[in-house]
Amino acid sequence: MPSIAVTSQGPLGCGNYVVRLVNDGRPILEARAVTSIVWTRRPNEASTATVTIPVRGTDLRACCEGANRIEALRTEIIIERDGIAVWQGWLIRDAIFSRDTIIVNAHDILAWTERRTLKTNHVDVGVDLTTIALSYFADINSAGDLPFEISSMLSGVTADRTVLASEDKFASEALSELYSTGIDITVVAGAIILGPDTATCGPLHLRDTDIDGSPEIKLDGDQRATRVVVRGGNGIRSVYPPAPPTVCFHAADFVSSDEQILDQSSADNRAQELFERLSSSYPYFLTIPQGSALRPSAPVHINALVPGNLVQFYSQALCIEIGQAFRLTALDVEAAAGVEQVRVSFEPLGDDE
Repeated sequence: MPSIAVTSQGPLGCGNYVVRLVNDGRPILEARAVTSIVWTRRPNEASTATVTIPVRGTDLRACCEGANRIEALRTEIIIERDGIAVWQGWLIRDAIFSRDTIIVNAHDILAWTERRTLKTNHVDVGVDLTTIALSYFADINSAGDLPFEISSMLSGVTADRTVLASEDKFASEALSELYSTGIDITVVAGAIILGPDTATCGPLHLRDTDIDGSPEIKLDGDQRATRVVVRGGNGIRSVYPPAPPTVCFHAADFVSSDEQILDQSSADNRAQELFERLSSSYPYFLTIPQGSALRPSAPVHINALVPGNLVQFYSQALCIEIGQAFRLTALDVEAAAGVEQVRVSFEPLGDDE
């Protein structure tokens, strides 16, 4: 995924938040501190923010002068952390007004793809997935009423796609087909980041000591073997190595079945490849609980925490020293009463990434 500029914001856990509500670019509520704020970043789906704004003072008319101009499908919410925008979206569904607070639930630019159909014909033959996606975004923003920027990178995957205006197809439907084929998308502070679904930027570098909670190292004996058997279709079978290897651990077999392997050469290559991995590597794996909190000492800026980015983790306080690559899959931030919690979720990268 392409990256955005690293900011000079303060350390995690110490962010100072304000929120602005605007209609058509004009403020309807002045920038003010919020009671609480929860915001997210997600790949391939709209991220959300819930902002709780205090209603203060004895003059109800003065307090609510801006609140009564909050409108669904119009009001834009801009969240700033230490003076830098970290989240931007719209009141698309609901807000709640009570005596003491105004609670606004907002969604980022991707939510508009769920509310706008494609108005022109799109007939693409042998076109890169990123280019197709860009044409869909241009379609839904043909009036130029949605202020957003796009940072994109070609996916390297070409495809044929046809969407006709007469189908009244929501842009989200057409885009979801692309997400499942070879591109990822996420939104950071109103900027769309679009590119191949392989993690290509970074990596960020973190240690287990940067994580609250309970990172663990697992020793998995299923990932170690002295002989590999690959079974393919049509009775194809390959065993590697032909003779037992000299190793310091006891003999163990690993059997892999794949009906799509239809020739002996492919089976032999696969067996040797598996053996080289299972016989030579130490089967240690770092596990990080989903939604783990990052400590303020973590050497990352909040706008560098973009789903899809590579993160290289190193163990430092877990007896076994290893390094392992992960992909960031989700960011959840909550700030209230001067305390900020930044939670992250990861997935380990496979052997082919």
